[in-house]
Amino acid sequence: MTRMNIKKLSSAILISCAGLANANLLGNPGFEIAGPGGSSDPADWFRTNTSIVKRHEETGQAGHGDWMVLMQDNANNYHWASQTLPASPGVEYFASAQFKGVMQAGEVAYIYVGWLDAGGAEMGNNLTTYTAADADYLDWGWVTRSVTATAPAGAAQVSVRVMSYLDGQGNSALFADNALLRSVGSVDPATIIDGAVVSSNVIRLVVDAPGTADNYYPKFKEDLMDGDWAGVAHSNDGTNPFVVTNLLYSTADATGTNKVVYVPADTKTGFFRMGKVAGLFKAVKTMFQTNEFYDPREAMALDGIIVHRHGVGFSDLVSHIASWEGRGAAVGRMFFADSDAGNAYTSGAWDGTNHADDIETDQGGNPILVGSRPYMVPTSGWTSYLEEQAEMSLLAGAAAIFPEEPLAHAYSGYSPSFQQLWVQHYGFPWQAQHTSALARFLTAQLKAKLYLDLEASLMQTTHTFGGAVVSDPAFVIPIHSIYGNIAGQLVAPLGDSTSLDEVDGYIGQIWTGPINWSLGQYSSSEKSFFSSAYALYDYFTQLTVGTDKKLWLLVDPVEDDPNHTWTEFLEWYRHSVTAMLLMPTVDSYE
Repeated sequence: MTRMNIKKLSSAILISCAGLANANLLGNPGFEIAGPGGSSDPADWFRTNTSIVKRHEETGQAGHGDWMVLMQDNANNYHWASQTLPASPGVEYFASAQFKGVMQAGEVAYIYVGWLDAGGAEMGNNLTTYTAADADYLDWGWVTRSVTATAPAGAAQVSVRVMSYLDGQGNSALFADNALLRSVGSVDPATIIDGAVVSSNVIRLVVDAPGTADNYYPKFKEDLMDGDWAGVAHSNDGTNPFVVTNLLYSTADATGTNKVVYVPADTKTGFFRMGKVAGLFKAVKTMFQTNEFYDPREAMALDGIIVHRHGVGFSDLVSHIASWEGRGAAVGRMFFADSDAGNAYTSGAWDGTNHADDIETDQGGNPILVGSRPYMVPTSGWTSYLEEQAEMSLLAGAAAIFPEEPLAHAYSGYSPSFQQLWVQHYGFPWQAQHTSALARFLTAQLKAKLYLDLEASLMQTTHTFGGAVVSDPAFVIPIHSIYGNIAGQLVAPLGDSTSLDEVDGYIGQIWTGPINWSLGQYSSSEKSFFSSAYALYDYFTQLTVGTDKKLWLLVDPVEDDPNHTWTEFLEWYRHSVTAMLLMPTVDSYE
């Protein structure tokens, strides 16, 4: 399923705004109105074959009215019902529809968005499919599919289709209903003005919103798509607000309070964690990071856990965070700030657009990778993806956000996206950094600025969006020292980041790897592993001294280098712990 459009639309929302101006653009979206061709003809819809695609009565299912559209299985071909409407280039559109029926292997249902130029010629399309092989496939059960796409340059019209491909064997049937098309734009936010846990699985939110309930939907809950949500009967004056309780819909509201919306809570601790105190994360003394569920074999005596799991979905995060939080630990979320694990962003799985141009490249045009994970230029697209990761983490229960290693490679700066950002920032043509000392300096300065801007955006997301979800969420930057960056040929805004007032702290990421890398940068004949470790730990104490920023120092007994023995790692670990504990102003560790 393609993702719902859940880009950040406001700074203090638990309910995502679909937009007052963004009403359904389709006429007769539920096929309730008959056209001039009689009862089988859905008004406003074009049909490829009037004997195959036609209105059909619907009975007994709430939210679906009395009619739907049927696509019969009597032709081995594509058939659809469609509407064509004006479109504006550069505007993002969201389309969805609900499907039910019986399908065989190889048969497909589509929600399809096609782009047409002024002459009516198709320029391209975006679509999402539904098949019998999908995990949520259900014989005769309604399932929603959606697609979000941006109208390309030159687009004058958008064609929306509910479409089928059936094999013509006569053993299948497919119905569609509740079609939707809307433009997506920023609108006035909904603000949570009160909230309380009603029971173990219901949270009551009082929402001060400029619109009516059908303009909002629960964020990151793809099983509550717009067709279902908007189909709940309610009045717009607040006298009959709608209720959502554990994914079951009703309009009963014993309080009768205006502007009340109920949302589902997945666990007793609450889906939206109303009243949760997250500020306590800043008091955590000892923590570690993991990709795993709670496991007593890993559960050392500590008071903080960082769940990593870059690129996973919302339900995955909820379950992993809850597994540790239920054992009394404060839980934060870490994700890579500099690289795309799982390739969800670069491949286009996130938003339907390939972002290969945003990958860092070297002078030869080669992508810079660690394994299969590409390092990223912090473009506006990459920033939006990480903002969404932060929002999703906070809604899943994270008490702190850790964007790991916001840094670039010193030898990069050749990708198409970076070249465009150079021109935008400096106002003159891009210069390859290997061509002069000045070009190298300007390239490094821009990299640092871009990552500082990324940090500022994620910091704002954490404290504004997160502040509506939890109390006082923490924003912490895990980063290498300047010595490790020099040894690893990396560029990062280390000192500059201390100017960001709402950065709550740092994790000084030090272990045997960067300590050994840095050894090669020292010219002293008296250099040693211990002295290198001391210098790296001391860098972070000096970075934060005189500030109100919390510092955790990392110590790690091993690294991913098979060329060393356990005996070496044990000795190095003892040196690292000793150097770390000699920092008199630090008392917190990872």
